[in-house]
Amino acid sequence: MLITKLLPPRYHHAPLVRARLLERLDSVAHERLVPVRAPGGFGKTTLLTQWRKSLIERGHRVAWVN
Repeated sequence: MLITKLLPPRYHHAPLVRARLLERLDSVAHERLVPVRAPGGFGKTTLLTQWRKSLIERGHRVAWVN
């Protein structure tokens, strides 16, 4: 498996923070798997990268598989 499939992307700029969507994701943080669906270009990867960071900062264990 390629290492790029196991690490989230890095951003060179500060992406828009979607607080409302992050709150919705936090409400299901106890689940083992949280599927996220939306058309291409709607910010799924950016949102999940931000959520992953916030979960890690709060002590959660998080895996990234692309």
